[in-house]
Amino acid sequence: DKHKNNKHILVGISMGANSFSNYLCQTNDKRVTTLISIYNPLDLLTICYSQTYSIINNYLVNRFFKKNMKKYLLLNFAKSKTVKDNINMYLNNLDLFYSKFIKPYNKKKYKTFNEYTYNNSCINFIDNLEIPSLFIFADDDCVTPISKSQIEKLKNNKNILQLHSRYGSHVGHYDDEGNVWLVNLIDQYIKFII
Repeated sequence: DKHKNNKHILVGISMGANSFSNYLCQTNDKRVTTLISIYNPLDLLTICYSQTYSIINNYLVNRFFKKNMKKYLLLNFAKSKTVKDNINMYLNNLDLFYSKFIKPYNKKKYKTFNEYTYNNSCINFIDNLEIPSLFIFADDDCVTPISKSQIEKLKNNKNILQLHSRYGSHVGHYDDEGNVWLVNLIDQYIKFII
């Protein structure tokens, strides 16, 4: 409360970028001066399904996400043999996974996984973003790829400046000397906005 009159700059990376963007699109919080969105997945449902489109993404999802999620579910929810036996089924059925593990903790009580992802994907509300915003993407990002239609939707909002680098993967914008050039770019952008 003591900082309620201060202006804020929100910088989000990956899911944090989507969360901040979605928040600003749906609340229009006047305390925020600008948004910097880095590697924003934009559409959570598309990201969930796109992870199986390529061999590398399928490998990453099966090797890391599902393995870690399985470990998490077993530690936190598997109180009975029945639940243990069904862990893989939950991970392969998003609606079932949502109803069992997300819906009970979701205050807005979305009925399906699709409804949950729609309402938590900033691309669906991006027209409402009313502050100067910088969206940074890497064209070789295999974790949060961006489609041409999403690029066009962002272009339609006059408050959004998009930066697409050819390389950078999901979080690797390094220059020839091993420095993260993204930090300097963000610093310059903030100085320009303020």
